[in-house]
Formats: sequence, C-alpha cells, structure tokens
Amino acid sequence: YKFGLASAYLKAGDQDKAIQVYRNLIDNADEKPVRLRSKTALAELYLSRSEEARAFGIANEVIEEDPPNGEALLIRAQVFYLRKDFFSVVTDMRALLRNQPESPEGLRLLALAHQRMGEDELAIDALRNLIQIDPDNVEARAQLASLLARRGDLGQAGLVLGDALELAPQNTMVLQSYAEMLVLRAEWEKAEEIAVHLTETEGVEGAGYLLLGQIRSAQGNQGAAATAFRSTLDHTPESDAGVRGLVRSLTKDARLDEARDFLEQRIVVHPDDAVAYDLMGQVYYASGRDLQSVSGAFVRAAELDERWPVPLLNLGRILVAENRTHEAIGVFRDGLSRDANHLALNAALAEAYHDLGEIEKTIATYESMVERGLEGLVVNNNLALLIADFEHDKPSRLERAYDLAKGFEESGNPSLLDTLGWIHFRLGEFNKAAELLEKAVAKGLDTPQVRYHLGFTYLALENKALAEEHLRKAVVDGARYKGLEEARQALAAIHPTAGG
Repeated sequence: YKFGLASAYLKAGDQDKAIQVYRNLIDNADEKPVRLRSKTALAELYLSRSEEARAFGIANEVIEEDPPNGEALLIRAQVFYLRKDFFSVVTDMRALLRNQPESPEGLRLLALAHQRMGEDELAIDALRNLIQIDPDNVEARAQLASLLARRGDLGQAGLVLGDALELAPQNTMVLQSYAEMLVLRAEWEKAEEIAVHLTETEGVEGAGYLLLGQIRSAQGNQGAAATAFRSTLDHTPESDAGVRGLVRSLTKDARLDEARDFLEQRIVVHPDDAVAYDLMGQVYYASGRDLQSVSGAFVRAAELDERWPVPLLNLGRILVAENRTHEAIGVFRDGLSRDANHLALNAALAEAYHDLGEIEKTIATYESMVERGLEGLVVNNNLALLIADFEHDKPSRLERAYDLAKGFEESGNPSLLDTLGWIHFRLGEFNKAAELLEKAVAKGLDTPQVRYHLGFTYLALENKALAEEHLRKAVVDGARYKGLEEARQALAAIHPTAGG
C-alpha cells in the first residue's frame, strides 16, 4: 500500500510527499527487503532530481548491506558516470552482470564506460551482448556501428546499421552513425544529405549542424565547418562538442586570433564553461602567449569542474614540452587525485618519470596501471621493454616481461615485435629474437634502437658481418636509447675504427 501511495504521489508530480513515504518506510520497516527496496526507490528519485550526492550516499548504504543489489549498483554506476569515473562504472557493472548477465541497462552503461575509457573492443563486446538480448535496441546498434567503423570494419558496421535503419529509419542516433560511416568511406554527398536533413528536423537542428561541421572539417573545408559549428551553438548554446569543433576548425584554418576572441567572449556569457577555459589554454599556447596565462586558463578549467582531469593533463603535457618536467609531475599527480584510473594521465606520469631517468618510478607506475586493469598494448609494451632493458638480470622479472609481451607476435605491429624480439634475446633464444627483430625492420621499424637489438642478437649468433652492419646503423648521430654506449663499444670491438 505504501509503495503504491508513493507511486501515486509521483504520478501526481508531488515528489516531496513520495520522499516522505519512502523515508517513513526506511525508518519503520521491520523487514530488511522492504527497507532496501525503499532506499533504492528513494535513491532513484534523488537521481532523477539531479541530487547526485544523496542518491550516491543511499545507494552506497544499500550496497554495504546487500553487495549484489542490482538496483543500487545501477544507481551508483550512473552517478560514477556523471562524475566521469568510468573505471568505477566498469567495476560496478561487472559486479551487477555477474548476477544479472542479461541486464540491458548494465550492459549499456558498461559499453558507454568502456568507450569513454578508449577501450573500444570491450565496448563492442558489451554492445553485442546487449543487442543479443534486446534486438530492437537501435541506439545500441548505432553505437556498435560507430565503433566498428572507427576500427576500420566498415563492412560489419554497414550490416549493423542496415538493421538499425530498417528498425528506425528516422532515429537521430542511427542517422548520425550512418553519416559517420559515410564520412569514413568519403561518400561526402550522402553524408551531407543526412546532416542537412537533421538541420531541417525540429528538435535536432543542433545535432544536424554539428554533424555538418564534422563532415566539412573532415573534407578539409575548415571555413565552412566553422560556420556549421556556429549554427550548432545558435541552436544548442551549451554544446561542448560545438565549442570544441568551432575552436579546432578555426585553429586548423590558422585563425588563432578569431578562436581566442570567440573563447574570451564565450566565457563572458558562460563564465562557468570549463571546456572553454581548457580550449583557451590550448589556444593561448599555440598563439605564443606567456606560460602564466596558459597555466591560468587550464587551472581555471580544473577549478570549474573538479572531477575533470583533462585540463591538468593538457597543462602537464605543455610543461613537459617546455622542459619543466618536475612541475609537470606535480600537475599530473593533481589530476590523478581526481581520477586515479585516468589512462592518459597515468601514462603521462610514467613518461615524465622516464624523461627524468627515474626508471624505478616509471616501472612502478606502469605496474600499478596493469594491476588496476589499465593495461593495453602501449602500457604492456612500455613495461615489458623497460624490464628487458633494466631488470633482465632477475629471472622472475624477465618472465613477467614475457607474460606481458607473448601475444605481440600476432599483432604484426613492428614496435611490439621489436619488444618481444628483445625479450627473446634476454631469454637466450637468439634465433627467435633474430626472426622477430628482422620482421620488425621489414614492417618499417628502422630505428637505431632496433638496429642495436639486431646487432647484439647477431653477435650472440656469432655472425659478426651482420652484427657490424646493424651496429653501424645503431650509432648514428642523434641516436638516444638505453644501450647506445654498449652498441658503440661492441662496434669498436668488431672493427676498432668504427665505434666513433
């Protein structure tokens, strides 16, 4: 009866009375299931009112009492998503799907979080599972098609979109995804037809102009793109994508003064626009403004959105470029205090430590990323190569490097082949090392470092002629890598006048 009463209040638009009913239930319910159901209903209501902190706190209470509670996990994950804590979204949705593997909302949130973290393959898996249990979900099909097209699988993307267009030929998201695929195919006329259609459709004009701007930018017509992005902002003034699109088009068109003027006017009208301040920092830097002004813009962006670490990532990268790496490390750490699992920030911190020669901290940062599930080809490659260069005298660590890199041979990426080949060298498997390293060079990786690896591999195989050939290419002017001095000494030992 009381749940029915709360529902009646909600249908009548009286949320305050519904809240009172739920709170009375929570305070007076003798049975745990009733109390938990009341709490999740109350948390969901608070979330619908954009009272995130209250919704989050109540959902947390439910999860503490009942860890597998699916409704509470969904509510908490939605708040994590709004806070841009995508790693926590993934954690909660994995917990939910263990008990409810066919939860459409759980799979949807999981896919969105993976996509925002740049984990497209995992997002694709989640979307495929979602479509399998909900075949009529056209938005999931549109999102899947976009991801497939982005990775170059245009044929499969076309099949997925074909089904979506048949189910909902006028769905805005489906049409946007279709136009994105047409852009990748360079079918400009068809893509533009869709964009123009959306600009003429009531309620989605802003989305249409945004798409039109993206199409014209991809064609290289930055002037027309900027005009379209301005129209986006006329229809949807709060569009972050419109602001970014306009500034990037103006920047590509070498209209930095115009980009700066737009942003300075933007923040007068929208003084709390963190995106505008972040772009301002980038435009100031590109314009040659003093570092204090550049830093001030990024810091202001970070102040306006305390959960958004990207301005601090951008500022840190600029400080690294200006040879102020120690300061950059402090900025990266500040960003990580907001989002400890931000992949790009963690990677930037590791690279900064590496630039300073702090190898132990570099390795520790990459290891921490892998332990927290932030691994990927780049992270695994960098960590494996560091171990092979600096910790190869420890068998357990060398085994760790091999575990990280053993799948690289299937990728065909020459940098990954180089790393795996060097690990085989450290393991004493010289023939396998030579095979992989030669393959890396054949695939276009012709750097002094890979030549150093090959030179030492052929020395181990007692082929001095090939060792000398590669080592000569390893000690060229400007070369910088771990082992350069060893390469010079080895070349001098083979040919006393060759070591430089």
